[in-house]
Amino acid sequence: MPGVPAEGVERSVLRPIERFLRDHLDSRDLARLLALAGGDLHRLFLYDPVDKRVEPAEIDFTPEDLESVMRAADLLTSHADQLDLARLGHVPVPRREKFQFQYFFGPADQALYEAFMAALDRASARMDGVFVEENAGLDGPIVTVTIAAATENEYRQTKEHIEWLYEVAKKSITGEPYKGYRP
Repeated sequence: MPGVPAEGVERSVLRPIERFLRDHLDSRDLARLLALAGGDLHRLFLYDPVDKRVEPAEIDFTPEDLESVMRAADLLTSHADQLDLARLGHVPVPRREKFQFQYFFGPADQALYEAFMAALDRASARMDGVFVEENAGLDGPIVTVTIAAATENEYRQTKEHIEWLYEVAKKSITGEPYKGYRP
């Protein structure tokens, strides 16, 4: 029954998260969580400080157990402002791989270089994980674009966006509008 601590357990010695779950979960979910936790409810959850949400820990759960853990995680997330969720383990941060691309501009490409750099300057402030470096080459400037991406999808989207910026820069120096069509 929600709000009733287990017999023989003094309410003041329960940790805040455990006390909160005892007060807000139904008895069936609470019993399932206590049995899974082996005395430490904290080990069932991970906290994502970026998204400010609680997730189930990376443990093999049965579907019924996972449902109970998910309900508890949702409850903890919805009351995060009342709890110290930093005590929970943290969601692992995916490693970001770095990819570099170079664009070479000859003496005749000065206008394209300037248009591309202007487009990159405007867009890179809004694109997380994109770094732009300019160097002088033998025949003209070299622009090195580094993309730091955690997933293949993030990499592909960012690279396609940079390639699109290059195409827009090419069109802008010829005065030709960049047109797109919907099939």
